[in-house]
Order: sequence, then C-alpha cells, then structure tokens
Amino acid sequence: DSLGELAAREEFPESWRVLLMSPNSNDAISGEREESWMSRLSPMPSEQSGELTRLVLTEILPALRGRDLNHFRDTAAAYGNLVGDYFAQVQGGRFANPDAAALVKHLESQGVRGVVQSSWGRTLGGFFAEAFQTDGFEVAVHPRVERARRWWLAFHHLLQRDEDIVTAKGRLAR
Repeated sequence: DSLGELAAREEFPESWRVLLMSPNSNDAISGEREESWMSRLSPMPSEQSGELTRLVLTEILPALRGRDLNHFRDTAAAYGNLVGDYFAQVQGGRFANPDAAALVKHLESQGVRGVVQSSWGRTLGGFFAEAFQTDGFEVAVHPRVERARRWWLAFHHLLQRDEDIVTAKGRLAR
C-alpha cells in the first residue's frame, strides 16, 4: 500500500522550542501489543479523516507559515485530540497512559495551551516561541512532575534536519 505523496513541507521558525515530556516507564505500546491494538481498530470514519486533513491544510500549515504560534498550538492539539479519540476504542481513552491524561488536564487547568501527544499518547509536547517563554509552563508542570518522579522533560529546538536537534535543558525529574 502506498502512503501517498507529500502534500507540503514547512520549516519551523528557528525561535520556536518544544518541551517534551515522557514517562520514565517501559510501558511503550509496540511490537505484539501494538499489532494487537491496530488489528482491533475499526476503520476511521471519512468525516474524521476529512477533518484531520482540513486541520492540516487549512489551519496548521497556514499557522506555521504565518508564524502564528497560538493558532498552531491550538490546532495541533485539536488534531492530536481527534486522533487520540479515534484510538480510544483500543487504548481506553484519548491517551494510552492515564498519567498523560492527568498531566494534560493539570496543564490545561493552569492555562497551558496546545499540549500535543505522540503516537499512543506516550510523549507529550508543548510549543513555545523562545526557551525563556516556557517559565509559565515550567511553573505549571514542574511541581507535579517533581512529585510524581515518573516523567522526564527536555526543551529542544525543533528538528529541521536530523543533525539539528539540540537539547537546551536536560532531565528535570527521574
């Protein structure tokens, strides 16, 4: 099966950063477990895949091109939520990891916008215009993570090319 053609490619602004948060556990959904879950998924409704396409082409890409970080964050999170809702049929909720769901809920209660998730909701991310603009995010996330000691956090430049990733801040919690 063909995955299709690349519809667009856009570089992230040099000043944007991403804060990655990932659990310190080895409960990754991969291998046989992932194959089992994937085999139980019902086909994605065309309305849902259409909405995902619309979000990318008419919201996310234009926000990225226009360097509109707030709109980019909000629509990237909406995209991730729709995908997470689709996978809920096998993972039990929008996130496969209940701690991720609790952390996102906490961040949102603190006013953090646009938290996104990786596949199966294992790693969470938040986008920022500059590394120092993350102060509010750290205030919201760090105490909860520090208490739990189940997540690691790292600030990164956004990857433009494989060799470009640079860690700006290491582990905050183990």
